[in-house]
Amino acid sequence: AVKQLLFNVLLFPDGGWLVDTGAQTGEDRSEYTLRQHQLSKLRNLCIPKVTLLLLNVMSEMNEHAGCIELADTIATEQYSLYSVFSKERLREVYKKICESSVALMDQKKDPWGYPR
Repeated sequence: AVKQLLFNVLLFPDGGWLVDTGAQTGEDRSEYTLRQHQLSKLRNLCIPKVTLLLLNVMSEMNEHAGCIELADTIATEQYSLYSVFSKERLREVYKKICESSVALMDQKKDPWGYPR
């Protein structure tokens, strides 16, 4: 249940979680710009944290193949999640994914989770 809820945050429809799809009117332009800025900052803060939390949950559940799949989700242009990560956070995420890949190889699977 937790895993699915966290995935739902990352794969939110209509442009993504905390993306305002509402139309802007001329008289509230400054409010709209401020709102866009605030939402962007929240995405930059929350999406990497949710991603790391999801990786930790899947790792603890021994779902390392799911961690590898999450790498594809982060990298895909469809969601553009990679764009909200700082270099440090992205490095941290891929370190966790590498740990899952090693765990899969310890289970006699290839680095992507497929049987050998």
